[in-house]
Amino acid sequence: MGRTSSHQPRPRAMKSILAAVLTAAIAISVPTAAIDAAARVLTLAIALMATGIFPCMTLTVNAMKGEERSPAMVKDLYQQLRTLLGVLVVAFVLAIAAVLSLVFTTAAIATDAGFWVIKTGVVFSGSAIGLFGARVISIGQAFFALLEINRKHAILVARKRVRHGREQAIGKLREERFESDDNNKDTLEELH
Repeated sequence: MGRTSSHQPRPRAMKSILAAVLTAAIAISVPTAAIDAAARVLTLAIALMATGIFPCMTLTVNAMKGEERSPAMVKDLYQQLRTLLGVLVVAFVLAIAAVLSLVFTTAAIATDAGFWVIKTGVVFSGSAIGLFGARVISIGQAFFALLEINRKHAILVARKRVRHGREQAIGKLREERFESDDNNKDTLEELH
């Protein structure tokens, strides 16, 4: 994931900012009475997604296997896994921020904390949800990247097994081909 020049924002960052602004604008237009019900549903949905992120982080950390790989392949795998882990960590943090902001907003509504406190919570919740939602695509890409990494590893292991099988078969053929003539010696003497 190369960076563009320092003068231009990255496309992913721009999409995330746009998503945050749009969801904040939508959230601010939601009537206060509807926020509690929406927050309950969104909290469960975000928490459910977050429960899938943490095991994927663990799998990513454990995916670093060096056997059957050249040093260049190990370095490439490390970079891919590091990028993948970064995407997952950011998504997990955003999920926690979204849930906490929803909790804060519903608590502010329940205690009638005041118009500006509630609207600030709504804007922050909308922004956090937007940022997390923007990362959902990255999470999908992360899962596909992990699948690709596992595919490459499986191909390497399969190639090793095929190579080993071929080497064994060739070795067996060589043994049979160059079998000693000592077994035939007695039968030839009997013919004379």
